[in-house]
Amino acid sequence: APLAPPPPADKGAAPRAPPPPADKAAAPAQAVVKRMNALTGAVKAALAAQGPEVGQIKTLLAQAAQSIKSGDADQAAKALDELEPLLAQAAPPPPADKADAQTPNGDELTKQNEALKTIQELAAKAEQSSAKFESAAAELEKSLEAEEDDD
Repeated sequence: APLAPPPPADKGAAPRAPPPPADKAAAPAQAVVKRMNALTGAVKAALAAQGPEVGQIKTLLAQAAQSIKSGDADQAAKALDELEPLLAQAAPPPPADKADAQTPNGDELTKQNEALKTIQELAAKAEQSSAKFESAAAELEKSLEAEEDDD
């Protein structure tokens, strides 16, 4: 059934608050994308270490990326909340001395490059999703403004 138009506003009533600007609506998504991008080094190290938590790390990364893609910044943030402690556990301790540090062998470099490529792809998808979210928010704002003008 079509919705009835809202009743006319009283002259003494407070004006309706305008919708938030599109950039404010997209701010949580942008913050999550930045947060995910900041984890790139830790994710790379954790995946290269091939510890027991690698599967869960990959799952949480995928959940975060999918949530960002679908515009659910809160769910993406929850996945990152779970991911960060895992990365802290998974990261190997830093070498005590540069002389003690080993140069990664070919297999390790390949794994690191694959992990980095995955992260970059996820970050690119997250940025695309953020841009789509911003665009949708701007269209919604215009639509709301047009409805207000019709009133």
